[in-house]
Amino acid sequence: MEGTRDGKVRALLYDVSTVLLLTFGGLLFVVGWLAGAYLLLASKRWRPWEKALGLLVWPLGVLWVYVVPLVIFSCESVLVDGRRVQTNCPDYADWLTPTAMGAAFALEVLVMIILLLRPRRRG
Repeated sequence: MEGTRDGKVRALLYDVSTVLLLTFGGLLFVVGWLAGAYLLLASKRWRPWEKALGLLVWPLGVLWVYVVPLVIFSCESVLVDGRRVQTNCPDYADWLTPTAMGAAFALEVLVMIILLLRPRRRG
């Protein structure tokens, strides 16, 4: 069935749905990511190392992009009568936070591309 046009379209939709759910499904209270993880693990279209990479794309991507900068690179503000008087930030926060976020985003996009292109070469 995979050799027919309908089979190829269905396989493409399966691949795209899986990757989109893995990448953005976690924004739906993790339920979407779990659905994407199930689709990825149930499929024979990806190799084990690709499946492992796909399972880490969302947790690591979101962790790096949203959580780590908030925890590690936090700034402290001093308020007097409800007005900010002083803000203390680590010296490295100006360049390290955007760099870490950009690297995490690039890694997430790279994994999406790998997962979308790999089955095409075998299919």
